[in-house]
Amino acid sequence: MDNHCHVLTQGSWLIGDNYLTVRRWVPNFVPDEAPIRFLTTWIRIPNISIEYFNLEFLEMIGEKVGRVIRIDQTTANME
Repeated sequence: MDNHCHVLTQGSWLIGDNYLTVRRWVPNFVPDEAPIRFLTTWIRIPNISIEYFNLEFLEMIGEKVGRVIRIDQTTANME
């Protein structure tokens, strides 16, 4: 069960240069008829100055795009 939760919550998953969308199984699933309602994505801000590695600031930036789920461990530990 741990692998199941990890796959559903810890993506973005890539195969080659393509993103893989993972969702819970539903009976009679038809991909062409199943809209994507939520998409988890990673936001990268290149060349950001270290003084902006502040959780409050990064969450504020992330909230401009959508709901922040988490900030990566390396960035979170720079405060």
